Amino acid sequence: MDPPLPPDDRLWRHPSELGGPMASPAAWPAPTAPTGARGSRAVGALAAAGLAGALVATGAMWFTRPTRVVVEEARPSAAKTTAAVFTPAVPSESLAKELAPSLVRVEASVDGGWRSATGIRIDDRGTIAVATPVVDGTTAVMVTGHDGERLKANLGGADPATGITVLTIASSGGSAVATETVDATAGKAVAVIGAASVSSASVRAVDVRTSVDPIVLHDAVQLDRAVPADVAGGIVVDADGALVGIVLAGSGPQDLAVVVPAADAIAAARKLRDDGEIRRAWLGVRAIDLSPDAAVLMDVDGGAQLTMVQAGSPASAAGLRKGDVVTAVEDRPISDASDLVVQLRHWHPGEHIVVHWHRGLETGQTEVTLGG
Repeated sequence: MDPPLPPDDRLWRHPSELGGPMASPAAWPAPTAPTGARGSRAVGALAAAGLAGALVATGAMWFTRPTRVVVEEARPSAAKTTAAVFTPAVPSESLAKELAPSLVRVEASVDGGWRSATGIRIDDRGTIAVATPVVDGTTAVMVTGHDGERLKANLGGADPATGITVLTIASSGGSAVATETVDATAGKAVAVIGAASVSSASVRAVDVRTSVDPIVLHDAVQLDRAVPADVAGGIVVDADGALVGIVLAGSGPQDLAVVVPAADAIAAARKLRDDGEIRRAWLGVRAIDLSPDAAVLMDVDGGAQLTMVQAGSPASAAGLRKGDVVTAVEDRPISDASDLVVQLRHWHPGEHIVVHWHRGLETGQTEVTLGG
């Protein structure tokens, strides 16, 4: 393996090379506010828009169960991870060197200070994907590429379902990140690569429910450790350099890194680039996880129990009621409320789905025309 370039000649640093805290971006000249159609007004509204989108995009809104983690999961049927396994170390430094042209350093001005994070080039036209919490509430964003060029960035659309926001810059430098994506599996060895550092980790859990203000995730990937805050927006790759995910936050409720699955994040970024927004299927319900005791009484493995059916919604028009327990959508089992949210992403507004439900001792199925 070729030795890495001297530290001053590369965009990233290994943790062992970081002798002290990074210089505060606040000491750099303050940039002017972004201009264009999506200027400071759009930036200021991002927090409210992101949170509202998380509530209504799928129709299954807020839920009561805490974060899903392997060791705390009481019901074996719902566990979606396996015991950790030992795998060969990922060549982190060589991968960081190879992928550096696809990463940028992002600085976001928030409340008079600066957040430093990472962005990912998704094309060669100046489109950058970032983690929404990084730019939430920002009044100005600056991007520094692998070549050292520092440019003002404009905010594009945000997707509350994945926590991805897009930026645009007036530059075609660098190269788009590799588009090959792979699913995360528990115990998988990975490299976590940001614009300023690189480290090794492994996947602790998948399909985790968690929140990173202002984002609620229902299918997050959890790493086995925290990573530096400036790695937020960075990439998680396997030994072959395939994308496993994008870091939403360096640490979450359990001080472990929170990652968005790569396929979902990249697809969202491209859709935001092309259309400016993502319209997701809407059912029009609130739901909680069916309790284990109720599942035993109903002789089901699990389900999403509806606590509200919005008047005039697709669910209401189809005859679904408060208290119904959704156990499947088409042929896809629903084990809890998060499953309902995630499964609805497979369909689009205007499409028809068959919802399987339990109502007391009664069972049935209903065709629903999704809104959006």
